[in-house]
Order: sequence, then C-alpha cells, then structure tokens
Amino acid sequence: MKRITGALVVMSLFACQPKSATRASTNPAKEESGQGAKDGDEDQDGSEQDDDDKIVTPEPVKDVMSKGPNSRVICKAPDGINTEPRSMPDMIKLINALPKPVTVACVVDALKGPFRVNATSSAFSAQPAYSEDAPRIFLFYEPLYISIVPTGMGGDMIEFSIQTGPEESVKGELAFPVKDTITEDAAYEHIKFETANATVCGSCHSGERPAGDGFPANAFISSFLRTMDVYDVSAKQIEKSAKRCQTEVLPECKVLEALTSKGALIQTNFK
Repeated sequence: MKRITGALVVMSLFACQPKSATRASTNPAKEESGQGAKDGDEDQDGSEQDDDDKIVTPEPVKDVMSKGPNSRVICKAPDGINTEPRSMPDMIKLINALPKPVTVACVVDALKGPFRVNATSSAFSAQPAYSEDAPRIFLFYEPLYISIVPTGMGGDMIEFSIQTGPEESVKGELAFPVKDTITEDAAYEHIKFETANATVCGSCHSGERPAGDGFPANAFISSFLRTMDVYDVSAKQIEKSAKRCQTEVLPECKVLEALTSKGALIQTNFK
C-alpha cells in the first residue's frame, strides 16, 4: 500500500466521506489526455492503487445549535468524560474538557439529564435567587449538589456542596466564564479568606473546620442547610419560565433552556 505524505487527518474535527468519493489525480498529464487513473490501475511507478489510498475531502463537524430567539451553540462533553459528577474531581474534569470559555449554560448543557431539581426564590445567600422566574436551582448528583441561578448577581457562578454526613458538607464555588484549565482545589480556594483560615460560607454555615482526609488542604466542612418551604419554586414553575424563551430574548434563557432541553424536570426534596 502506498503511503500518502503531506496529508493531516484530524479525526476529532472532520468526518470522512464514503470511499466512493473521487480520488484526486496524481497524474495531470493523463487527465488532459482523457486517461484518468482508475481504481486498480498502475501508477507511474508501476504499483497498484488501493482503495485505502484514495484521497477524500473531509467535511467539518458542524456545531449543534439550540432553536428559537435565544439560539446558541450547545456544549457537549467529549467521549469518556463523566457527565454525572459525584465529586469535585469529577466536576473539574468535566469543566476542563469543555470548550473555553466555559459558561454556566455550557456546564448545564454537558451534564446528564433529565435533571432532578429543587429551587428557591430566597435572596438570603451568597448566591441569591434573582426572582421566582429565575430562582436558585439545585441539581442533585448525590453526594454532590450543584447550584445555579439563571441570571442576576448569582448568575455568574456555580456553587458546589459535597454532603459528607446527614448535617454537614464540604463547599466550593467557581466564577464563570472559566477561560483556562483549573485545578481540583480551585472551587475551595475561591471561597477562602486570604487572611484567615476560614471561608465566606462560615458566616452562615456553623461548625466550619478543615475538611481533612480526602480533600485538598484549602477545603472546609460546615453545616448542611436546606431550603425553606416558604421560598419554594416548583419544577413546573421553572419549566413555565423557560417557555417564555420560545418567543422572548431574556438573559436567563440560556440556562433555563439548557435545563429543560433534556426532558421534564424532576421535583426532588433534600433528605
């Protein structure tokens, strides 16, 4: 089999055409005389041309776009990346595998659904809800909980809570968009005070102390708080809010459509 030099095949970016695609001629003189090379003919050096030697023109893989007035490119995790993260290492690997800059909506795109959710309209948080139409939403991947807000002051961050017991969890947070590769301890470092061995979470979550074995040195554990019923926003309400995005251009639509694009949301309560 002849070796074709000077050809770069990038499997992840291009899809090959079928073998029936036309092979580029290696003998322009034959083309001019109407004697173009055929499969199985001998080349100028006397060797036969195999089907596998055919040069084909690959077509680039097209981005998948969402539909409607808030149309955008949908993020997808590469094969082999866990899209049901149960730990911070899983979460960081997923974020690092996504195209930069990574947005909150992009992360939601990449996570496996349909989503089990619990939502609150409470603004009493370091990640406050924007409104009942754009609440603070928790995604359940026990023992990992991921919280997002579709827009507003809390809309440019994702918070994480790894439950280690009935009443305690290790907490972290990342600011978005993420433009570069991040390390496993980045979410813990983001909430840590620069001048004290504590985090911003300790002001509301009691019993804060270093997380200890199994976590980076800058990870802290504290009380696991649950949402208050009076501020509950149902999964149906989130889906209703997302329907507005079919006709309106709104800042919360990227996240809301990412949430509802994988099937009906599943109302889930904290244990």
